[in-house]
Amino acid sequence: MKKSLAILLALAMLLSTCAWAEGARLRLKDMQIYEDGEVTADLTGFCAELAAATIGEGDSGIRLYCSEDGRGLLNVTFGEADGETVFGYGAGDGFEKCYRIPASVPLHDAIAGLNLTRRGDWSLVDALADVIPADCQREGGVVDYGGEECEATMFEFSEDYVNSLLQFLSMLASFQPDVRKALNAAGFDSLMDAIGTANLRLSILGELYRGANTDAVDLTVSARVQQYPLEVALCVEHAPVANGHVFGVSARIGAEGDDVAFTAEVEAVMDGDAAWLPLDVSGAEELNSSLTDVSGILKEILQGKDGLMNVLGEGLANGLMGG
Repeated sequence: MKKSLAILLALAMLLSTCAWAEGARLRLKDMQIYEDGEVTADLTGFCAELAAATIGEGDSGIRLYCSEDGRGLLNVTFGEADGETVFGYGAGDGFEKCYRIPASVPLHDAIAGLNLTRRGDWSLVDALADVIPADCQREGGVVDYGGEECEATMFEFSEDYVNSLLQFLSMLASFQPDVRKALNAAGFDSLMDAIGTANLRLSILGELYRGANTDAVDLTVSARVQQYPLEVALCVEHAPVANGHVFGVSARIGAEGDDVAFTAEVEAVMDGDAAWLPLDVSGAEELNSSLTDVSGILKEILQGKDGLMNVLGEGLANGLMGG
């Protein structure tokens, strides 16, 4: 369970560290997972990749792809081929099952309009400093970080500050009928009522580091729900590359004396070599449902869910267990 939590957290971070571009690729690789200081999973060589690419009006796609030392383990792809919308999956680079949906989704325009965050001149520290309120920041002077002298900026979201923010969010939520309805159905009068019942306590303490070669953030999130404490320590180091950004990520999750941690490298880069396009959909099956009938499409696809689950399970198991 703890290993799964670490993997899910890493994938969540993978999905949130950058913006898209035409032909963008977001890649999580070389992850190591620790439990109470001991390596429990060494995933060096394993790579999970989310890509959006287009090579023309009729050949575009979004693909989740996992590999081990360059060998394809699985792919799940949604895209366009010959003017039709397709969905496919397979254990490796090709499709074991593929469906044609009788309608066209203009993925090309959407992907072509995406743009990586100012590419080489983007700074993680500057981006965070711009969104952290000034009254939560203070100068930390010049410090040594990884052997380099860096300008440090400290920031803190105290329990009182977070509580004030939650009260503001609760007020905004009170104007949303759907949110009010969901809270009432769960037995709460408001968002603050739910937070009060959980006895949530939350604070964040961190530092930003700027140096000639260093662009990094360290932060610690301390939380308590009811009587259960949780602490998350996160370090992210950023470096621009010619076609995007690379992030070194390490995190530790501590709860009731148990620690789970991971390290990984995340790449957010321009994808100038979408070798998986155009999609080979020669064996695609025609779906009867229209693109607007989402429930019908899901029902038809999930009729073959055993095959999809087997592909996902076997592919990930091969990667996580080293083939």
